[in-house]
Amino acid sequence: MAFDHTPNPHIFPMALTTQNVACLLPAPPSKTSKQVSVHAIAVSTLNGQATVNGSSQALGNDVDSALLHASRALADCIIVGAETARSENYGGVTLSKTEQIERRQRGQADIPPIAVITTHAELDPESRLFTDALKQPIIVTDPTVAAPEALARISATGAKVITVKGLKPQAIISELHALGFRYFSLEGGPYLYSQFFTSGLINSLNISIDPRISATEKPLFTLPATDSQSELKLQLNQCGVSNDGFVFLRYCFPNSKHFDDNQSPSTNPRI
Repeated sequence: MAFDHTPNPHIFPMALTTQNVACLLPAPPSKTSKQVSVHAIAVSTLNGQATVNGSSQALGNDVDSALLHASRALADCIIVGAETARSENYGGVTLSKTEQIERRQRGQADIPPIAVITTHAELDPESRLFTDALKQPIIVTDPTVAAPEALARISATGAKVITVKGLKPQAIISELHALGFRYFSLEGGPYLYSQFFTSGLINSLNISIDPRISATEKPLFTLPATDSQSELKLQLNQCGVSNDGFVFLRYCFPNSKHFDDNQSPSTNPRI
């Protein structure tokens, strides 16, 4: 699966509906592709806030929901931070029979798992993440921080636990790739976005802009204050609008890093 990062000088907004959101997403992964890729998806207010009254659930519209669903239908694995999973009351992914058949034809599992990134592994085993999922989540945690009792509670649910010291994006992707996943959808939250952006692993970003200005709560994107890279330059690839004023953008990261199955994630210096 090759990524075209050539700037498009002739980008015109397309009328986006719940029926045509796929045109704003990356191409589906092919059955023969060996390339590993990470695609971020997000929603924010016009002034860049990730939440309204502490949650992103008030943001977006039907088109944004359809876009998120379509993104999940493409992914081998969905990555999300524990704080976002808790605040948004995450459950498992549900897909139609047709979508599951299409995934099988691409060599993917019927349902993608959700990989939750958590430092302390303090997750409620009774939450929807574990009880309302056709496929149990993958919990990625730091073994030097997470308490053995917390890990035991999670393991008892049947969820797979992966330990990654330091929880660096490169190591997270390498461990998940070792499970056979190649195409990742990153759903946030803000801290996880910032870590992955500066790692250079993101191939593209879909962002939905909710046409409201809200009080400052939680900026969607920031770069780590100690990072030597003070900015990231993106290239606009697609643009869509809905009839209620929402804007949907897809950006490419021209300097993104990726690897394929012919390279070992543990030894590849680019990841």
